[in-house]
Amino acid sequence: MFEVGREYVFHIIEDSPGGSGVTEAVWKVEAIKDHLLKLTSPHEKASQILNTASSRFVKAIPMDELFPKSRKSGGVSREPERFTEEPN
Repeated sequence: MFEVGREYVFHIIEDSPGGSGVTEAVWKVEAIKDHLLKLTSPHEKASQILNTASSRFVKAIPMDELFPKSRKSGGVSREPERFTEEPN
């Protein structure tokens, strides 16, 4: 399911003084051992270990699936398609 070197948007349930909620963060998978992931982020000083078997783990979406790159544009993200109405 996960690939080393790939970035994902992780959705995790976290507790806070106001209650619990789902947080989103982008992390890169550095290592995988069974259901444990070692994650790194350029925005965090330390790496993090995530247990994907935990009830607090909601989902992870690969960044390259959220923001696909165009093969024709040399890796630059595609612009959104524009809808144009046909004349009546």
